[in-house]
Amino acid sequence: MSRVSSRSVPVAAGEAGQVPGLPGRVRRTPWGSCYEIAFTPAELSRPEVFRPQQALADRKAGLPLRVRQRDELFRLQQALPRRVLFVDLETCGFAGSPVFLVGLVYIGREVVGRQYLARDWSEEPAILYQFWKHLRRRPVLATFNGKSFDWPMLVARTIYHQPQDYAQWQGQLQAHCDLLHHARRLWKTRLPNCRLKTLERYICGYQRAADDIPGWAIPDAYRRFVTEGETEDLVRIVYHNQMDLLTLVELTSRVLECSGLSFFGR
Repeated sequence: MSRVSSRSVPVAAGEAGQVPGLPGRVRRTPWGSCYEIAFTPAELSRPEVFRPQQALADRKAGLPLRVRQRDELFRLQQALPRRVLFVDLETCGFAGSPVFLVGLVYIGREVVGRQYLARDWSEEPAILYQFWKHLRRRPVLATFNGKSFDWPMLVARTIYHQPQDYAQWQGQLQAHCDLLHHARRLWKTRLPNCRLKTLERYICGYQRAADDIPGWAIPDAYRRFVTEGETEDLVRIVYHNQMDLLTLVELTSRVLECSGLSFFGR
């Protein structure tokens, strides 16, 4: 993601509203408009690269797979690469608060990243619409803590805004693999914790740029963007979300390998 210095000026959320520092385009949907940002993993800044600890990549590490866990991973593997949607959200707080950024990665001929940003509170329905549109094409989800957070948030916020339309979307999800559960099974006794950044460092073998914004600061940073037009921290939020998605894809590959499966195997 290119970094452009941003000014603290109000950002219009109208059809022509470009966000300073975030090259993108306005997307119109039946539920309103939002802002689309395209990215690829090669654009992301990962200044520190480490050698993953080989002992942690041992297939015999961790607890054995239960039948339900193996079935979940097998369904994920069978859907890869073209029917899986990797998802990560940024929200204004805990359950019930608005979603303002939907980050997606999917795999076609290459790894493709798309983010849908609500430039103000009114654009939340449009970013939700974009999620459901992508899920129709790729009905298997891969998330990190998504069964407890991302999926319930997407459902609740869609029902809040578009209860009459939710019925036509609700049956699209065919499978959902939450990588947090599998990471805990494999590495919880070998790592300080199973937070995404910890797994990023020890399992994936890299560390994100120093200007990544901490998760606890994200809600207030977004509020400043909406109310004051401050975009500097919004650029950091977008980078944070992109790195979460990249790590999710790489972690999926590691979990499958350590579970005796292959990312592209059938």
